[in-house]
Amino acid sequence: MTRHPDIPVHTSDVICDLAKAPNSFNYLQHTYKLSPSTLSRILKFLRKAKFIEVVILPSLTREGMRKAYDLTAKGKKVVPMFARLKDTEKKILEMVK
Repeated sequence: MTRHPDIPVHTSDVICDLAKAPNSFNYLQHTYKLSPSTLSRILKFLRKAKFIEVVILPSLTREGMRKAYDLTAKGKKVVPMFARLKDTEKKILEMVK
């Protein structure tokens, strides 16, 4: 399976995660065990494609607000495609075990 060179690995994971709820950089980084540079590259790709946007949410652990990422209307439209891609990748990995 060939991946488009401009689409970073784990992009489908991040899109599918954000389909559930907006999440912070730290949450995404720790959930998918990504380096800061890899996650930054994914988020930059998704923002440039207008699939995600930065939102400000109330902080649950401290006073103030926190920055998070959420899907745009355009991003919500591509979730099914990324979900199928993620499922296909999983099936391929299971076949090569």
